Amino acid sequence: MAKTWRWESDHRCCTTCPPDSSLMYEGGRVRYLGWCSDVGFGGGYTIGVQTIDEFVTRGPLDDTMPPALIAEIRTYLTAK
Repeated sequence: MAKTWRWESDHRCCTTCPPDSSLMYEGGRVRYLGWCSDVGFGGGYTIGVQTIDEFVTRGPLDDTMPPALIAEIRTYLTAK
């Protein structure tokens, strides 16, 4: 079953886009997602992918993820 976490991130594709990112757990991996509201591109896009082991041992790819959220995600992933 897929699970998603969201947080405000400083990483944006352009200045008009919202400052948020998502991490989705699905199929034994985590996927980092962003959203672009630019009319020329528009839509969701994948920022990166990690295995569960990579996330648990190395931490997230996004350095703006809050520490409390990292701990929550690690707890969820190690219980799987």
